[in-house]
Amino acid sequence: MTKKDKMILVIVSAGLALAVLSWLTSRVLPDIWIVHLVPLEEKVVHPLPQYGPAIIEFNNSKIVGHRVIESTKVGWDGILPVAILGIIIGTISGSLFGYLLGYDNGYEKGTPDREFIENALKAFEHARELASKVEEKEQYVEQRMEKAENLWSRSSQQCENASKVLREYDRKMKEADKLLAGAEKKFREAEAKASELSKAQAKIRRLEGRIARDDKKKQKSIDEIGEED
Repeated sequence: MTKKDKMILVIVSAGLALAVLSWLTSRVLPDIWIVHLVPLEEKVVHPLPQYGPAIIEFNNSKIVGHRVIESTKVGWDGILPVAILGIIIGTISGSLFGYLLGYDNGYEKGTPDREFIENALKAFEHARELASKVEEKEQYVEQRMEKAENLWSRSSQQCENASKVLREYDRKMKEADKLLAGAEKKFREAEAKASELSKAQAKIRRLEGRIARDDKKKQKSIDEIGEED
């Protein structure tokens, strides 16, 4: 491999690495959170906080447990310390295994061209697999977002329909209240007229009784006069 080919390979690898880092920064890492939980001490139950985040476990719509979140880190803020720790552990482990396998002078001798190409191809393949997984995850997130939007649209439509039904129900209840008030008024008027009619009928009966008594008296007087004659 010539020096020019090595330079091209280095530039391509660097560009691919930058593309993968940009993809991770914009697509993958915003969905990755590193959460630090408040440690649970024995025989101590942390109360559910009034403010701040917490992880709550539900069972049949009832809270059965929770863990208070002490802090959260999103993206590189949470991944970078873990990545640095992994690089340190990997470097120490690689150096130790290299020393045990007799490659203690590897840094001085340098990596052969064939191994460099193989490592570059492996890195390229790994990056391609990672990009494919990221694309699959993005499609999955888009599908979930589409389902959520459809569900939100149906929920909004149902809420709107329920509001219309409720408004129609209120309107009919107001009309029923008006009709009931009118019926009660007419009923009271009918009761008043019935009471007046009952009084008039009683008065008529009294007058008829008085007239009947007067007629009997007159008839009795006439009979008595006829007897005397």
